[in-house]
Amino acid sequence: MKLSFTHNTLTFEGDDVITDSIPSFLSTYNFSEVNSTTTPGFFQLKVGNVKEIMLLSEYMKSQKYLLDYNSAMMLFYQTNELLMKLKQVGLYIPVFHIKDFVVMSDGEKIWFVYVGLSEKTIFRAIDGEIIVPLATDDVGAFFSPEIGIKRLPLKVVDPYGCAIYAVGSLVKTCLFGGGGDVAEIYATKLYWAIMRAINERIYLIV
Repeated sequence: MKLSFTHNTLTFEGDDVITDSIPSFLSTYNFSEVNSTTTPGFFQLKVGNVKEIMLLSEYMKSQKYLLDYNSAMMLFYQTNELLMKLKQVGLYIPVFHIKDFVVMSDGEKIWFVYVGLSEKTIFRAIDGEIIVPLATDDVGAFFSPEIGIKRLPLKVVDPYGCAIYAVGSLVKTCLFGGGGDVAEIYATKLYWAIMRAINERIYLIV
């Protein structure tokens, strides 16, 4: 998949673009003005109220490589909302990368938008399970322990659980970097969300 963007338009191109996930993708972010074009292998999203689009990695660089609490909370909840809506149509994202997110801004509000709408990143469930054929040893990947410790391809019986663990790990890293401690935000909503996302998966490992 090839991704390109201007100040208010995202364009996805490639044979592996998953167009049937796009309605869920669009409804997640509650943009006030949206024009979209969808054809096989091509999807273009123009958001009229957005003034700037940049990669999450570039945005983090402008923030000295760490997100503040409010931004991290938005990243977690917006991505989880996307996961819930994809789940309704039987699609799941078991592995996340920072490179798969862009940040959109209208000058006041920001959106953390997942743009990995590809057959290589989104998997369709069969009888509630997905098969993950990915190599998870690449730098920058966030994934659940059962994916990391078992030989791939792997049958995942709880794909939403794996996905939310990956999101929690990604957000924790964006908030604290490699050496931070989530206890620094103890008793906040984001703290409990991240801890639930991470700990519930660890407890399921046998």
